[in-house]
Amino acid sequence: MGFRHSRFRLLGLLPILLLCAGFVQFAAAQTTEHPDSPPGGRADAGVRKPKPRVVIIGLDGMMPEQVERYRNRIPEVDRLLTRGFFSPAIESPYTDTPTNWTTIATGAWVGTHGITSFDAHLRGMLLGDSTPTFNSRLAQAEYLWHAAERQGKRSILINYPIAFPKLLKNGVVIGGDGLTSRAWAVRHPDLITSFRRVPRGKPLILGVAKDWKNVPPSYKVLREGMVVLSEQVRIEWGASGLVGSGIIPATAERRYVLIFKDGGVTKLLLSASRDAGKPIAVLAKGDWSGWVKENFSGKECLRQYKVLDLNPEGTEVTIYGTIAAALSGWAYPPGLEQRIIENAGAYVEALELSPDQALSVGWFGTDVAKELMSIQAEWFAKTVAYLNRTEDWDLMMMHFHEPDGINHQELGKLDPSMGPEINSRADAFLGDTISILFQMAARIARECDDGHSYVMVVSDHGNLPLTKIINVQGIMMREGWTSYAKNEKTGRWSLDPVHSVAAFENSGVWINLKGRELNGLVEPGPEYEELRTKIINRLQKVTDSETGKPVFSIVAKREDLEELGIWGDRTEDVFAFGKPYYMAWSGPKSMTINIPEELMNTYRDSREVIPLATATAAGYYDRTLTADHWGLPTGTVGYASNRATFILSGPGVVPGGRAARVNLVDVAPTASHLLGIRPPEQCEGRIVWQALEK
Repeated sequence: MGFRHSRFRLLGLLPILLLCAGFVQFAAAQTTEHPDSPPGGRADAGVRKPKPRVVIIGLDGMMPEQVERYRNRIPEVDRLLTRGFFSPAIESPYTDTPTNWTTIATGAWVGTHGITSFDAHLRGMLLGDSTPTFNSRLAQAEYLWHAAERQGKRSILINYPIAFPKLLKNGVVIGGDGLTSRAWAVRHPDLITSFRRVPRGKPLILGVAKDWKNVPPSYKVLREGMVVLSEQVRIEWGASGLVGSGIIPATAERRYVLIFKDGGVTKLLLSASRDAGKPIAVLAKGDWSGWVKENFSGKECLRQYKVLDLNPEGTEVTIYGTIAAALSGWAYPPGLEQRIIENAGAYVEALELSPDQALSVGWFGTDVAKELMSIQAEWFAKTVAYLNRTEDWDLMMMHFHEPDGINHQELGKLDPSMGPEINSRADAFLGDTISILFQMAARIARECDDGHSYVMVVSDHGNLPLTKIINVQGIMMREGWTSYAKNEKTGRWSLDPVHSVAAFENSGVWINLKGRELNGLVEPGPEYEELRTKIINRLQKVTDSETGKPVFSIVAKREDLEELGIWGDRTEDVFAFGKPYYMAWSGPKSMTINIPEELMNTYRDSREVIPLATATAAGYYDRTLTADHWGLPTGTVGYASNRATFILSGPGVVPGGRAARVNLVDVAPTASHLLGIRPPEQCEGRIVWQALEK
């Protein structure tokens, strides 16, 4: 049968096709819009034509060892692995959040997409300068959601850390400007206490209650308290967790606390004035307020309060206030914010990370940490349910930043050297955390299950126990390669690019190269190569004085590491990956910019390998870590690794399937295949065929 015969057959079918088209048009005209549907959202709440959809649930820092460790304790994990496909996944260096959520979203290695850790050093910058990478415009590779939109698919992005500024034209974007938003966090957490002495605590001054209005007759007043909530340390996310970075100016805000007995139970009333008729919240010990309206520095917001301490006499009072969330600006299309708040609650970027720092400074214990993670997990589940009910979509991607935060705190406590009691407590807390996450994932999967949808659970990296810091800054200074200058006004030190030929940043060393760095010092060619060779030889000789063994797994030139996905002028000239238990890290500017005298003395005077406790006391961190995720993507110690996780379930997926490894660059092409579209333009991964039935 030739083309001519086929053409005649098509002509004969033309009247039937036209009739069908008219019927479809008529049926569409009869469809009534769902009452919750916004303009441009889902137009029908009933039967729709089956189409493949993909949900990608991102769990930051989830390692395959944790999935296997807790499988028999958590039914949701076991069900997912029994019905789906599971594999460890190898990520890109740098083994961190911005790098690898970009790897997942583009299907490209770091050398191609160019998102190099939390800060990127770009051509034309001074040595040591960089720009934050939580910026959707900075990536050099196309995102999966843009590839999908080009091909007629609609995406929903929820809290995905590189989704902002919003570049989608026809989709839904909630958050995505980082992990601790400056724009949408009106106020960071507060610990208000009358008796505890903790870092950054706000003193609650107790006294005789006076001048209160509208106090209910049933209140037997014990006393009052007053706290001033003024400026705060700005909290941002660095490579190893939440770090302080400057001061948030704020108008001094007073909050009044009326402490009373009601029916024999001691309670407190929190208010912005001494008017019991206008309470922010009325709570007993252990109570959460739910989302309540607040106003700080003239900005309306939502916040939750919890009473941590309240003795019967009302003399020992501690109140925890969560991040205060902005009411608008964090969602697209505009106006979606109010509907999300009404159906799911306030959107707080990084609410689940609040325990990461609070635990280490003694604000609260593991029970409250789990409650905070559960509040955020509930928000995710409700938000997905609402959007699934009201929006038409093909691709949904979301990010929940746990268990990474808890891993930083607890994972190292699983090491046998810590002893059985510490092992057991850490194991229980980590297991409870993993349970919260997979219960959330199971709810989301059930909500989106229409018989044609696929669910991926993926992570960006793992974590490894940490006990020692490699003092690379000190080595670079003593060799004369890096210099620092002191600001006499502040008494602090910063990298001096005028007198430095090289500087250690992120996972390696930048050479102050003429023609690339602004005011570069080192000539390209022989001088550049000679300096690189000297640095490599020196770092390869660094050993732990206690063991006599080298502390680096690999020290090499950039071009010798292409098999790891490293190339391009956004990556360092020399890379140095520490072995498990060791970390060589300069930090996100905090290790080279605005350094206090004590830390500078540690650089200059300390040994080449420093115990973690010594480094922490000197200011390397503002909290205690037990684990971190620098090093090689394949680093492992048996019970933990730097590897990421890949799980896939849905129609046609091999039940109980398993592979020794896949790569994170494989996520985007596999999702594209399931959606029936071409992958992103710069995609370098492959379809995970072994996960799919033949």
